[in-house]
Amino acid sequence: MEKQLSKREARVLRPVRYQVAGIDVGAGCHYVCVGNLSEESVRRFGTFTEDMEALADWLVGLKVESVAMESTGIYWVNLYDVLENRGVFGQCALCTKRSRP
Repeated sequence: MEKQLSKREARVLRPVRYQVAGIDVGAGCHYVCVGNLSEESVRRFGTFTEDMEALADWLVGLKVESVAMESTGIYWVNLYDVLENRGVFGQCALCTKRSRP
């Protein structure tokens, strides 16, 4: 049986993973946020293959283990393939069109 949390405890979000990144996937560019894993916490990358490879290199260099991607279209597919080939595990693609009520 799970312990009931107090209202104060319920407001505190505890990290589950630390080596993570969030990506806003777009048709013209991708914005990547790695929080405090880098001095430059948010970077903008293009959508060409060389840009996505640079994005993957940056994440691998930071030892990122999981990536959450937000995409409203199919633009996440190529990026997903690049990240998977580079060993960035635990990707989660989210299509906002389907997740909104």
